[in-house]
Amino acid sequence: MMMTTRKMGRGRRFIARTALAFVATGALAVPASGAPPTPSSAGSDPWAANVEMGFTNQTGDGNFDAHALLGASLEKYQTQNVSWRGAMSMHSFGDPAFQQPFRTVDDEDVLALNGNILYHWVDNDVQPFVTGGLGYYSYQRSFDNDHSELGVDFGGGVDFVTAPAIAIKIEALYHKTTAAGNDRFVAGTAGVRFRW
Repeated sequence: MMMTTRKMGRGRRFIARTALAFVATGALAVPASGAPPTPSSAGSDPWAANVEMGFTNQTGDGNFDAHALLGASLEKYQTQNVSWRGAMSMHSFGDPAFQQPFRTVDDEDVLALNGNILYHWVDNDVQPFVTGGLGYYSYQRSFDNDHSELGVDFGGGVDFVTAPAIAIKIEALYHKTTAAGNDRFVAGTAGVRFRW
């Protein structure tokens, strides 16, 4: 039990450090003035970093018993409308009667690493997008052996552009993995997006 608690503590610290690094990178890269950068105006393909938090809910059990989610991602634009994203997120599952973020009685946390392609509509300050991709899911359990699974995710969201290189991001994703339990879940997040 102590080993599992230590391992979970290391995972949370790693996510927190990664999120802080993304925030710092985005804050340093915000242009002083001008319109949101595009491949044509920036002279190269722009980047974006996202930090977010939200909920995860297992599907197929007939219950809405949402649990905590933290995430961060780095995105590279291929064109003004198409980008590639590498994302890391921590999803928590357990008994909702005893649920605390990332610590439950029969705790099962899932560390997800996803690679996605996104299509953005960028004509105004409200910019919807759709996404889909593949993922690697590491199931970390306090009641049994850890295991890793492959999976897919797809969904979409909206960026609300609030400054030349900053947006508020809302996103919903459906995840499906090859695991025997907690294999289908929906994740809803809100966060901040920095673009440069």
